[in-house]
Amino acid sequence: MMLSGLVGACAQSDDPAATNGGTPAAPQASGAELPRDCTWLLRSDPNLLNILYPDRAATYWVAALPIPPGGELWLEGRYPHARYASFNLYNPRLEPIDALADVEIAPEAGATQPFAVGARRDREARDYRVRVIAAVPPQDPAQREPNTLYSFVAAGEQRLPSPVAVVIYRVYVEDAGYDLSGGVGLPQLALPLAGGAVLRGSEACSALERLPTLPAAELLNGLDPAVETQPNLAAFPELRWLKFFDLLSSQSHRLDAVPVLGPLLSGALGQSTSNSGGFASNVHNSYMTASLSQSFGEVGVMVARMPTTPQTRSGEPVMGDGQLRYWSLCSNEVNSQRYIDCLYDEQVQGVQGARAIILVSRAQDRPSNAIAECGVNWLNWGPFSNSLLIYRHMLPRGDFAEAIQNIPGPSGAHEREVLGAYYPEGRHYRRAEFERLGCPVNPDAVLAATSAP
Repeated sequence: MMLSGLVGACAQSDDPAATNGGTPAAPQASGAELPRDCTWLLRSDPNLLNILYPDRAATYWVAALPIPPGGELWLEGRYPHARYASFNLYNPRLEPIDALADVEIAPEAGATQPFAVGARRDREARDYRVRVIAAVPPQDPAQREPNTLYSFVAAGEQRLPSPVAVVIYRVYVEDAGYDLSGGVGLPQLALPLAGGAVLRGSEACSALERLPTLPAAELLNGLDPAVETQPNLAAFPELRWLKFFDLLSSQSHRLDAVPVLGPLLSGALGQSTSNSGGFASNVHNSYMTASLSQSFGEVGVMVARMPTTPQTRSGEPVMGDGQLRYWSLCSNEVNSQRYIDCLYDEQVQGVQGARAIILVSRAQDRPSNAIAECGVNWLNWGPFSNSLLIYRHMLPRGDFAEAIQNIPGPSGAHEREVLGAYYPEGRHYRRAEFERLGCPVNPDAVLAATSAP
């Protein structure tokens, strides 16, 4: 994926459609438009800018910042009232090169960082400052400068400082009653000068406009309308989960279900395990994907023990603990890379260490027992015959061995082994077949027809 796709590295959380009766609604915007300036060129939108396999419970803002020679930039902000926030830097292939998670950003003097386990989430003083410099990060993470993002490019084995920083700022699951920024607005750009003065706001913008940067028009190049591929290319009767490592590994599995061609493509591209990412992926997430096809049934069903996470949507005053900071499951259009529908941890019945049943279908194919009252969480398949599921794990706790982050390569070899009871077992169903399971739906009955390969 080229940098032109960066314009749509996103979807936002203001879609008001709830996917499950009786479960918390997806985060919604307050209706007030956040101000935009020269810093944040683009903001995610589920209808206008929705590619690169985003997450509905997150909002993304994109910036392309020129760094003055020998200088630095500051991003001055306030910690949002939200589950998570971060800054990621990207190379032209939209592979993440550096990142800071919320807990890695130290607060300004007198302020409180609200994301560590046990921290107060309701303090008023929430200020921080992040530096952006054109430099190669130290090999030893302990030698990194605090609160600093390093902008660089790789040229073969060599890494060189980059004078342009492509930044995506993310906020996940803002607390109820706050806007998409988590009630604190967007980080503001500041330009420190050699003499000690600092330019902010429009003055910083004017100064940076005289430096070379990426015109917004260039970011728009290459956005083509989606063309649906009707034949099944990658799905199997039982769900086959593959960890995402990088662009190469994802492309090598695009034809897995096609005899002869699938093995040829996989053999030709190889099985990379580089963890370099792509599609504007988030350094703090790891991903697995599974393909669905109507040729095997109108319904896809999975059952798994779901990891525990802190609960934050209702504005809990103290940050809780969990095996993960966050997890979600999204259905996506393969070709356009749009998300169709998403569920995150607080929206799913049967979470916090228990098993959950998640069913994926088109609205017209939804079984009558695919409802919360029957213990089933529903996800919209989308309008096309094929759909792609993406399962995210964010920031696992050190003692949680069953995280996607811990799966070694190559894709498809160790997913079930590492995740154990947390592996999402599942298969395709016909609608009538699933309805015969009755209400409530027994997870063991769902899995009775699903056997490990």
